[in-house]
Order: sequence, then C-alpha cells, then structure tokens
Amino acid sequence: MANAAQTLFDSIQTEVHLQSFVDAGEQEDLHIDFKTVPRIDDIDAIKADLSKALSALANASGGVIVWGVDCRDDRVSQIDKVRKLAPVSNVERLRTILNGNIARATNPAVEGVDNRIIPSKGETGYIVTLVPESIITPHMAAFGKHEYRYFRRHGNQSIPMEHNEVADMFGRRQRPNLNCFLKVQKLKGDDTNHFHVVIILGLRNTGRAVAKFPMLEVSIHPRDRVMMQTWETPLPLVPTSKMHWIKFGGGANNVVHIGEEYTVCQSEPIQVDVYYWKGFDVGADYRVTAEGLPIKAGRLLLTKEWIEAIAEGRRESSYALELEREVD
Repeated sequence: MANAAQTLFDSIQTEVHLQSFVDAGEQEDLHIDFKTVPRIDDIDAIKADLSKALSALANASGGVIVWGVDCRDDRVSQIDKVRKLAPVSNVERLRTILNGNIARATNPAVEGVDNRIIPSKGETGYIVTLVPESIITPHMAAFGKHEYRYFRRHGNQSIPMEHNEVADMFGRRQRPNLNCFLKVQKLKGDDTNHFHVVIILGLRNTGRAVAKFPMLEVSIHPRDRVMMQTWETPLPLVPTSKMHWIKFGGGANNVVHIGEEYTVCQSEPIQVDVYYWKGFDVGADYRVTAEGLPIKAGRLLLTKEWIEAIAEGRRESSYALELEREVD
C-alpha cells in the first residue's frame, strides 16, 4: 500500500494539477513544501533548500518538494498559501543539480528520492521531488547555513529539532542484531550403530537492518575433539593474537540479511558409536560485532545428550544453549 508521500507524488502529474493549487489557495502542510528558484545559477541556494527540505521531510513522515511554485503569506488574510506558479527557467538544469547533490545533501543520505519534471513552455517547467519516509532517521542537513542541523516537518514549517528529539531518533534507529549460533547436524548414510555428526558455526541476524562488515571471533572446545574446517569459508579468516581462537572478518560483500542464518564454518565429521561412545559436550566462547554495533560476547553449549539424540535420530538438527554468563 502506498504511503501519503508516494500517493501525493503520484497525483501531481501536469501543470494543470499545479494550477489547481493556485486556484484553491493551497497551503503547505506536513507532506508538501513549495519552493521557488529565482536564479538557476545560484547553486549554493538550491543546495541549501534541498538539504533542509530533505532533512525535515525524511525525519517526519516523508512528503514532496514542488520546485517552481510561489507560496508565501497573503497580506490580507495573513495565511501562507500558494500565490502563483513560477516555472524554473531551465528545468533540466535544475534536475541535474538536484540529482547530483541528493546523496550528499544529508547525513546519512535519504534513500529513494526521486525527481520528476513537469514541463511548461520551452525550457521552463517544474520538478516534483519525492522524499520517502526514512527508517534510518535522523538525517542531518549538510549544505549551506543549515549544515550540521537536524530539521523536522511540523505542520507547514521545517523546524530545527531539539536535542531530545535527535537523541530519541538515534535511540529508535533500526539496527541489525547479530548473534552467534552453534548447532549439531547428523550426516546421512550411516548404518544403525555408527553415526556421524557435524558441528555448524554461524551468524544469525534477528534485527531490523542488514548487518554489514560482520566479525566473529570464536574458541571451540574441546579443541582436541572438534576440528573446525576453516578453509574456503564464506567469511574470510583474519589474524588474531588470542591463543586457541579463530577470527573471521567480513568486507563490503559479506552481509547478513534480516532473518538470515549465515553459516561460517563446520567441523570435520565426528563419529558417534551407539555402544562405545561416552560422549562429550561441545561449547563455544564467542565475540561478534558488525558495522555500528558494539561487541557482543557469550558462551554456547551443546550437551552430549543432545548430540547423542541427534546421532540416533531422536531429534532433528539442534541449536546450542546460550549460557547466561559472558566471556571476559
């Protein structure tokens, strides 16, 4: 279902639609911001207007910027409303300026911004800019006199945000939630008395954003019984100074998507003999992080009873318990 910003953007298609704003004395509101462009060569002024409007609309619920419409206070009614159309002298040039500066107009950049031209006479015309509601607020304006300031749309105005508003948005910013998992899985093809299992180590993202540049540092025990296969792993090995620890670090191409389980490596097969195997617990101390996340440390445990149950077919693949205590 389209949101208010997208619906409004889709509804403004022609100069006739814009003229209806003049005829009705349309006012700016939470979702629409009208701009004039007196001089197409005043790039700094255009960039400053773009920066402030993107910040304000994205930090609220999104909206549209309409370039080439004069909206100001009426001297008689003292109401801020659309007075007249003011087509941009070179509308293609304006679109080039906007497209070239969208990515740098705010920090972080607002994703999904779209500029559509509405032609008028000759080279003149208007631009309607879609500003989607953002899930990575707050966005800071980055150009001109508005640089380093956060704005938010309130009614028909773009108002600087208070410190507590900015702090609250940072607290609500969607982030990944990366966890380490350890599970045991039975290999197929064994006879009824001799089984093989493998221990699988990986990452799980239960957050609300993609985990970029993931890092996992892990120590598997007992070391003499569980040999991890660390060659050709999807998450590259990186050096570590910690004895008996293995460290994996991802680059720009290694991401863990929302809801995804990312297998990092697995052990060599472990033989389980129904009659002679006395069993052993398998554990893992770990540290995990990703871009923008603090380091999370913990300990996982697969009990020998679980491993036996998997080997004998009494359970499907099973995940390790997360112990309450943390690793120093």
